[in-house]
Amino acid sequence: MDCSNARLLGTLSGSRNQAELDAEELQALENHLQTCPVCASHLIGERAFDEAVAKAIREVPIPAGLAQKIHQKLGNHTKHRRPSWQALLAAGGLAACMAIGLVSYWWMQPTYLNPTLVLAELDDKVANEPEEIEAWFAQRGISMVAPVQFNYSLLRNYDVVSFQGRQVARLTFMHAEGSVTLAYLFVLPKAQFRDDDLPNQFDGRNYDLQKIFYPREIPDIVYLLAYSKGGNLEPLRRPGI
Repeated sequence: MDCSNARLLGTLSGSRNQAELDAEELQALENHLQTCPVCASHLIGERAFDEAVAKAIREVPIPAGLAQKIHQKLGNHTKHRRPSWQALLAAGGLAACMAIGLVSYWWMQPTYLNPTLVLAELDDKVANEPEEIEAWFAQRGISMVAPVQFNYSLLRNYDVVSFQGRQVARLTFMHAEGSVTLAYLFVLPKAQFRDDDLPNQFDGRNYDLQKIFYPREIPDIVYLLAYSKGGNLEPLRRPGI
């Protein structure tokens, strides 16, 4: 697989679009990313940008009173006395068309995406020390401890993700020593996650999983590390620790 195809498939490999790729394509993409740090880094950056845009889009307000207008239109066309089934069918179809029309009208209006929100989300991720990363998550209501045992010069992204129905911190590391190793570190409070309930597999066969405990330094958190299958974890260790 060349870089052009890898980047195209990478665009389709996000959580929303992954169903569009078959297992063979996903495996070919993963094989390419493990040997091409340029494409791996490009994919991480692209997904970070997509997340920032999605967050900014969620800030766009829905027009006030839209739901009330839909209900009002539906109500106006159901006030009939003993209608026949043909009338009911016609009224239902008309009401549905009007409701779809109202939603479509709002949907087709220009979406004024605030570029400041996108840039702020991207520029905000400049921390490369555990304390700074913890502060970033704390601003978003996530209490976490970034383990000092990791090499943060290899940190490529960090974000809040849904894990087993709860919002948790995720750190993304990558290195290209030997083959490319992409690693996701999930920070899971023990008060919310039982060790026995944690998964034994991540994203099919493309990643290995490792549970990491620091019972003395960080007794209240279990770290779940998902990394490229057969990847080298040694560079992820902080020098001198």
